[in-house]
Amino acid sequence: MRCLGAGAVLLLAAFGGSPALLADDPAAGSPDVEYRRGLELARQERWDEARSAFLAGRRKAPRDKRFLVELAGVAFKQGRSGESKGELHHALRLDPADRYAADFLATIYYLEGNLPAAVKWWNRSGKPRIEEVRTIPRPRVDPVLLDRALRFAPASRLLAADLAASEARLDLLGIFAARRIELAARPDGSFDLTLHLAERSGWGANRTQGLLALARGLPYRTVHVELYNLKHAAINSLSLIRWDPQKQRVATSLALPLRGNPALRFKTGFDARDEEWDVARALHQSGALAPRFGMRTLEATAGIEGVSGSRWRWSSGAALVVRRYRTGADRAAPAGLFTSSPSLEYRSGLGAQLLAWPERRFVLDAFGQLHAARLLSVDGGRYARVDGGLRWRWAPSSGPRKPELSGTVRAGTIVGSVPFDRLVSLGVERDGDLGLRGHAGVADGRKGAGPLGRSFLVVRNQLDLMVYRAAFWSVRLGPFLDAGRARDPNGLFGSSVLHVDAGLEARFSVLDRVGVVLSYGRDLRGGRGAFFSAPW
Repeated sequence: MRCLGAGAVLLLAAFGGSPALLADDPAAGSPDVEYRRGLELARQERWDEARSAFLAGRRKAPRDKRFLVELAGVAFKQGRSGESKGELHHALRLDPADRYAADFLATIYYLEGNLPAAVKWWNRSGKPRIEEVRTIPRPRVDPVLLDRALRFAPASRLLAADLAASEARLDLLGIFAARRIELAARPDGSFDLTLHLAERSGWGANRTQGLLALARGLPYRTVHVELYNLKHAAINSLSLIRWDPQKQRVATSLALPLRGNPALRFKTGFDARDEEWDVARALHQSGALAPRFGMRTLEATAGIEGVSGSRWRWSSGAALVVRRYRTGADRAAPAGLFTSSPSLEYRSGLGAQLLAWPERRFVLDAFGQLHAARLLSVDGGRYARVDGGLRWRWAPSSGPRKPELSGTVRAGTIVGSVPFDRLVSLGVERDGDLGLRGHAGVADGRKGAGPLGRSFLVVRNQLDLMVYRAAFWSVRLGPFLDAGRARDPNGLFGSSVLHVDAGLEARFSVLDRVGVVLSYGRDLRGGRGAFFSAPW
């Protein structure tokens, strides 16, 4: 009994009879007899008895893949898709070239909405063939640019590598807030592919989205001015204006494809800040320097980034940083810490997908970056930062709650005459991505409350569940567990203490485009807690 079109029951005719006749066969009890008996019972839809017959046959012939495939068919008919997939995976380990088992397995993943896994196993059997490619709604971006981003085409076979590479290029364009790829079967066994694209263009998909994006930072004295897909060429301009008296900031960036290549992108920008700092909590040596001071920085950047296939992502660029310290900045601190000399930095980054397990919806990525800089002063001091780590995401099911487990482990170090503005801060705040969510990075409006240092280790883990979803908004909620430490060879900041924070994080989303993140974390070692909120 092959459930998806196989005429396995016809085999029974070659041997004749019914279950009763099979029981009288002189070879009754052999694997072949159990197999034929199971086929006849399955034909009569007596699924439990058929399963018993196939199980009996498998016990007698554990390396006979026929029993595994037919057990998968029975489990599928009884609604136990997990068991069905397990039997088919076992069968394919015994015979990787079994096209029927691969096709059956792919079909189950397709019915579950797991397209990457379905395409992976369909490729084993020479499928799926794509006849037409459609986009809904019709995108505003230049059709030539979109066509170059897609590695698959009509009247061709869809390969798992091409599907993943297309996803990477669409990500790099930065104009598709959400997307879904759907296959629709045709009578001849081929498929039509439909791209459902939620495209950002101008202020947003519509006026409502544009206003929400513009105003989402108002509770934080911030305005986000974001323009996407300018000239229908995936040119994006993102700006931020913040008038918080303790943390003033104006930043803008412009990104566009290089020579119409969706796999290569040029990006430039500047970031001007005028901030007040208080590092009294972070100081390891009390009285070593004045804890309160002001800092102004202006940073101009330019560089390129690209993707290669579906696995590799890289970046390379340069930055000119100008800095000024005031109000208590201690010139007696370690050499270069409060220097006002500008610096020229070279920056490079590399990311690689180490493991993609589409059957389990699991992805593991590695990443690393290098910043090497020279101070533009008479002594020409140098400093460098190297860091990297792993990032993972596991979405075990696509059910109503859509649970997702994600995490990051990251470590790095800084060497040389590093200025204060290049130290690592592990306090959670809106301008950083390394924060331990039980440690506030801001106190009384001033930055510097979290752990500071030249070397760091951070581990962040998060479980998200969709707890509520309506037509226009949704809420995801889940616990998190963070751990980390920051150290400083000079002994001014940081310590060898490993901080461990636990708490809850909620993500409120409007129209699946903009929203706010709220979290409360507790420092399990120090006993302090931290509330945090930020727009996204």
